[in-house]
Amino acid sequence: EAVLPGGGFYSPGEGLAVRRGEQGHWLISSDDGIHWLFEGDPHHPQRQRLKMLGDRNSNCLNLYYDDRGRITEISGEQQRPCIRLYYELAAHPRRVTQIYQHFPETAPLLLRRYSYDEAGHLNGVYDSTGHLLREFAYDENHCMTLHRQPGGEGYYYQWGWYEGPDDAGWRVTGHHTDSGAQYRLDWRMAERVVCVTDGMGRTRFHQWDAQNQVTAYQDEAGQVTTFRWSDEERLLLGMTDPQGGKWRYVYDRQGHITETHDPLGRVAQTQWHPVWHQPETEVDA
Repeated sequence: EAVLPGGGFYSPGEGLAVRRGEQGHWLISSDDGIHWLFEGDPHHPQRQRLKMLGDRNSNCLNLYYDDRGRITEISGEQQRPCIRLYYELAAHPRRVTQIYQHFPETAPLLLRRYSYDEAGHLNGVYDSTGHLLREFAYDENHCMTLHRQPGGEGYYYQWGWYEGPDDAGWRVTGHHTDSGAQYRLDWRMAERVVCVTDGMGRTRFHQWDAQNQVTAYQDEAGQVTTFRWSDEERLLLGMTDPQGGKWRYVYDRQGHITETHDPLGRVAQTQWHPVWHQPETEVDA
């Protein structure tokens, strides 16, 4: 359903409120007080671009764009330092190559530098001294095959193409690390199940529904936990643990959990602030 100017809606499952302004701006706010203000993108009429993000304490960051629609500056109050982004690759003009922090009265400070391969994939992140912090590699299908962390530990990935009842795409089929960890992932898309086997041969199972919500999990010892969700709000309604204990959850109109019923029949209750989406009163079971 289309959101008309001056209207909006709240998504309990995501904890986000969406409002559309009379002048075409959109405001998205989260339960924890963060909000994002979007404006029309002059380069893509069907899209909105982020103009400002802030919190309930009036802290905010403003985003500025160049005539090509690229973010060039992020700043708060005028007297504070700002962040500026630079684009230097002719072959990939939308790839950020350097980020500087600019001060009112001192020289700019280089924060990060980024390098890319010929296809435009990020393959290196460097600090202000030129030290390599992160390293990445990709295969011919543009899937990441390597991620190396600052300490030198490498994480490696293998991929396979899968088609299922809900979508199709590349999924990780194998993962190992320099320290010896190994995992094999076997996807059964028709059943919405993935089996994860580690280097010692232990296997765990994850099952999900059409909305990609986990409905069952079986650990390496064969213990099964199941989950029950609401259809529209995507809220967790209940859980059954491996011992057969049943948990039940009750929510208010805004999607805040108000009651937790444990397997022994005890009830924990929570009352929420009607505006700030923060708990006001909590009563233990």
